Amino acid sequence: TQLDQMNQRYHEVESKLRQMRSDVNMSGIFVRDYLLDPDRERAEDYRTRLTEFKEANARAFSELQTLISGPETNAQLESLRSKLHEYWQALDPLFDWTPAEKLTQSFRFLRTEVIPRRDAVLAIAREIEEINGTTMATQRTEVAGQQAELRRDLLTLLAWSLLLGSVVALTAVIRLRQLERQSVAERKHAEEAERRMRELSQQLVATQEEERKKLSRELHDHVGQVLTALRMELGSIDRLRAPGDVALARAVAESRQLVDNMV
Repeated sequence: TQLDQMNQRYHEVESKLRQMRSDVNMSGIFVRDYLLDPDRERAEDYRTRLTEFKEANARAFSELQTLISGPETNAQLESLRSKLHEYWQALDPLFDWTPAEKLTQSFRFLRTEVIPRRDAVLAIAREIEEINGTTMATQRTEVAGQQAELRRDLLTLLAWSLLLGSVVALTAVIRLRQLERQSVAERKHAEEAERRMRELSQQLVATQEEERKKLSRELHDHVGQVLTALRMELGSIDRLRAPGDVALARAVAESRQLVDNMV
């Protein structure tokens, strides 16, 4: 964008300077033609054309001021403005000359007044054009330097980004390795706890089975023998009772039934 703006400004300055030089040169040609024309009646036409050149020249100078105003060109612009003013002011008395004055003074006027002032204006315009070109070259160099600085900044940013990315990646890898080792340790701990739980469960089952066997032996060897002896004693009581003792027979039968149910 800066390069486009500089190029546009450079070409606009060139255009305004060309227009000003063209106006000055064309006005000089019109002045020469007027001085060589013996017909006084066309003086107003020449004056009108020169006035148009002067106004166009003034507009071009105003636009030029807005384009290149700065400390480097202020002196040249002021000098150009002064020389243009002197040039156009010098042309005003021509249209009041008589044919005799035109005939006797035209060559001297052109040689001493018009041509030197015109050359002075053109010389200043060339100086401004050279300054414009130098300024353009300087600005191009500055922009090129800015572009180079931007490239260096981008390379520095890229290097820092790669470094930061590497640090982040390395940190992530180390952290993942730590988490992986922690996960393996926790898995081993869980497997060990599960193994111990299975062992405890097996011990509990074995203990319960042993307890059942113990209870079975006690019931079979002790309680069973006691019930058998009790049943035998009831049989002895039944044999020793009196034949007519129905109540005792019923009690012995009920007790024997209870013993059988318990066995």
